[in-house]
Amino acid sequence: MATAVRAGMKRVDEDKGASHERPPPPKKARIHATANPVKHALLRQYYPEIVSLRHYLISKLPSASRLRRKKIASIGSEEPRSSADFRGDLERQLCHLLDTTVVGLQHSQLPAADDNVRREEWTKFSQRGDESYVTLSGGLSDALFSQAEIVDFVVWLLFSQQGSNTTWPKHLLCDGFRRNATHAATSAIPGLLSMYPNHHVQALKKSPWPELLMLLGKSGESIMIDLLVDGAMFTPIQAGLDNMYQLSGVPLSELSPAQSQLSKALLPGTVPQRPLSDITFVSCSLDFVIFMF
Repeated sequence: MATAVRAGMKRVDEDKGASHERPPPPKKARIHATANPVKHALLRQYYPEIVSLRHYLISKLPSASRLRRKKIASIGSEEPRSSADFRGDLERQLCHLLDTTVVGLQHSQLPAADDNVRREEWTKFSQRGDESYVTLSGGLSDALFSQAEIVDFVVWLLFSQQGSNTTWPKHLLCDGFRRNATHAATSAIPGLLSMYPNHHVQALKKSPWPELLMLLGKSGESIMIDLLVDGAMFTPIQAGLDNMYQLSGVPLSELSPAQSQLSKALLPGTVPQRPLSDITFVSCSLDFVIFMF
């Protein structure tokens, strides 16, 4: 009897010990921080502000859009249920796009009057009412159409802002388009002809950009237009260290580094940066710009 009691007590003690060894409950998925983590020495010399695409979009969403801001911030924080999970694969693509794409900003906030003009021009171009916008209920097909139309509108707007009819904007999205060309295939953009394909335009119309537009909701069209008109986007390439591919914006080869930014790179106690002469532009054409260290 005593032996049985001791054996029972031993089992209880073992159970207690086992309970202490149980792993802690899993932590909740970490939401991506919205602070600006981008530090790129070369881009800092050309753009007063450089941020991740995730940070840019969250900062542009209205303060009332708390759920959408939270959604953009949390993309990529949850592991997919299986390797065959389509939504998980798409979320990984969106997360990669949001966190690796760098947005360079040179200009201050657009005046309200100019902003209203831009919205009016978009309404005329899209031939839709003022209340038309992409919603989640519209589905991916509507988002695909709207994203393509937005990119075409940006090309048209950049040309319309160009004073001379004999030149074209020095902007990556305008490469391959011309006014009054006589020997070229027509394009879907009013008043312009496509001389040859623009890979930047094509890339911005493909997944996951329409899906990203759909997530932005009512404000998505305005945010996307401002991003493509006012900002420059860069994506990393695998070759080398910190090498970037410019996806949109005025080509970096057409910009001049700000003197104030150059002086900051040489502050006491900082590692001296390589001179601009050490930077090789693999291509200075409007097709693409890749800079290497």
